[in-house]
Amino acid sequence: IIDDGSHLPGHIVKTLKLYWPLLEPGGFYFIEDLRCTHNPNYSAPFPIDAADKDRAPLVAMIDALLRNCDDGGEVESVQFWRELMVVRKK
Repeated sequence: IIDDGSHLPGHIVKTLKLYWPLLEPGGFYFIEDLRCTHNPNYSAPFPIDAADKDRAPLVAMIDALLRNCDDGGEVESVQFWRELMVVRKK
């Protein structure tokens, strides 16, 4: 699954919650253009709800994914490259 959506932190969290259950074991979930989540000048071509610009839920989601990986949950790995996060499901 490739998340190439709005790039807003709140939308990233909502999208992962929606699509993660559909990802098959061994599958990869890509979240790209992470720079937009911390760029105060980023704008979307539609009205933006202030809550969706809040990075706290995104940071909490990343923390939860890392903990799930470390605790033997359904997350196999979490990897970061410049502006890209890849999560692999066990």
